[in-house]
Amino acid sequence: IKFMLAPPAFSDSPPFTLPLNEIPFDNPVLSGNKALNLAMAGQKLKLPIPKGFVITTNAFYHFIEFNNLRKSIDDILARIDIAVISSLDDAAGKLVEKIMGALIPPDIEKVILDTFNSFEWDGKGDVRLALRSSAVAEDSQSSFAGQYRTVLNVAKDEIINAYKAVIASKYCASALFYRISYGLSDIETPMA
Repeated sequence: IKFMLAPPAFSDSPPFTLPLNEIPFDNPVLSGNKALNLAMAGQKLKLPIPKGFVITTNAFYHFIEFNNLRKSIDDILARIDIAVISSLDDAAGKLVEKIMGALIPPDIEKVILDTFNSFEWDGKGDVRLALRSSAVAEDSQSSFAGQYRTVLNVAKDEIINAYKAVIASKYCASALFYRISYGLSDIETPMA
């Protein structure tokens, strides 16, 4: 029983990014379902997909560990009463504030910018990105449709803050309510 109730193992080591055309199909936890489905459309079905890359769940876990956030996140989550809107809103506000106030580890920031720079953007100097969530359990049996943030028109110098905004959206009130109602734990739903 102890083995069955243990939280899933996670990795907070590289790879922190993967180009869409290099996402492995045997590890959906690494990229989240949205990125995996996009990669499959390009790699297996040979459909046109946008140029891009995923910031992996390993980067998310590393971010959480680097900032020592796991205990405080768990403490806040343990006190939520999802039947009381003020409890949910209060917890969401505290969690989003913790994420937005935390630092992106320098090694993750470097690899994100290096990955961005490694792409040939068709000669376009002022490339703008869409940063989208690709959480584990998203776009699967539980859709999480509209729960997480998408940041559009992101310039290179805004990628890091946009990334934090996307991962902070994992803790917005509606996403917390949905995830808790679905019986999914925080640690088993990392954000890519």
